Amino acid sequence: MFIHLPQEGQGWGLHYKLKELEVQVSGRLSTGEYIGEKNRDDAQKLLLGNNEFDDCRGYEIVVKILKFLGLCQENYVLITESEKKLSALREKQLKVIKFSDYKDSEINAENISEYLIKILNSTHEFDERVIDRIIEIIGERKYNGRALSTLVNIVDKINNNKLYNLNSKTKKKLLNVYDQISCGVEKRYIVDDTIIKLQNSFSCKVNSSVFKAIQNMYGKNIFDRISLEKLYYFESKTKNKSVRIRTSKVLDTMGKECIFLKGQIYVEQKTFSEEKSQIFQSEISLSKLRSFFENYEYDFVKRVEMITTISERQIPGINIYIKKLPNIESRIMDIYGKKENIQNFIKNIMNNSKRNVLNDVVSNSDYEDENFTNYNLRFADIETAIREETEIYELLTEGDDVVWNTK
Repeated sequence: MFIHLPQEGQGWGLHYKLKELEVQVSGRLSTGEYIGEKNRDDAQKLLLGNNEFDDCRGYEIVVKILKFLGLCQENYVLITESEKKLSALREKQLKVIKFSDYKDSEINAENISEYLIKILNSTHEFDERVIDRIIEIIGERKYNGRALSTLVNIVDKINNNKLYNLNSKTKKKLLNVYDQISCGVEKRYIVDDTIIKLQNSFSCKVNSSVFKAIQNMYGKNIFDRISLEKLYYFESKTKNKSVRIRTSKVLDTMGKECIFLKGQIYVEQKTFSEEKSQIFQSEISLSKLRSFFENYEYDFVKRVEMITTISERQIPGINIYIKKLPNIESRIMDIYGKKENIQNFIKNIMNNSKRNVLNDVVSNSDYEDENFTNYNLRFADIETAIREETEIYELLTEGDDVVWNTK
């Protein structure tokens, strides 16, 4: 027997659901106005004017149908984690238990977002075993974009909504794991076999207003150079390690503060250990790069071009790299430094600009590893791309030096 309840869009109807999907998929209202893509909860708040997620579905009709058919005395297993659905049916004396009470269901990287959404909306109460499994998956950074954005919304709600109905133990666990993943994993960099640096990295998509946000915080002359970079990926055939070689041609500099000359080309090699927690970094020659294409121990994987606006040693404690890549609408921003310095920088960005400057306030593990794509990325019109990025750079560096506050 199949009972269909026409309650699309959490009970707001099919017409509403179409509007909600349009906002989620294309980022447009029914009027055609572009407002940016929203998740389900934000779309509902926008379309219905509710500050909180509002599920107005009812389930009494199910009991009436079962009663009419003489089936109300049977035992039922409900495939849900929703306490609201269970309560609605039990109040009508239907004998029903949750599927999870009947049989343990696996929580994994694919379905974790569903659990997080239910935590965000306070529609379900999970036992400690489920919460610990959720924390474990997040800690291992095994999640998709939807799970990540929902986690960020949960953390924001914990910090800013005193009425948020979530027990203190779960709040603490979620805040701790968020802090754990916010700036990735600390890695050991060995530079020219002598200098050892321990640092984290934060990588996410940003829109072009990030330049203005950083300038508002620190003044002009924060970016010491802009470079055209090409990143070559090689994989060892016999060992579980990889090599990345970056060629960088300096397009423009801030002047005396920059350690490189305009027009200078330099080449840098990074060799990653098996677990990628240790990175050997050194400056090499172009001939060394060419030798990798003739080295039978390595396979050439791909090449990625980018135009990078760079701030090194200009802001105490962090280095910033903002990359324009082909076929990627947003830019990628990398920040390297100690975890607390990166977190302070992100916090300042959030406090001093619109939130949508950063695509995420948790580091994207793919971008940390510079895994932008599985194939070659090259500019179709590299001269136009260079001109557009250098024009932005000139705006960032024109005028007198500005004294800025590092607090």
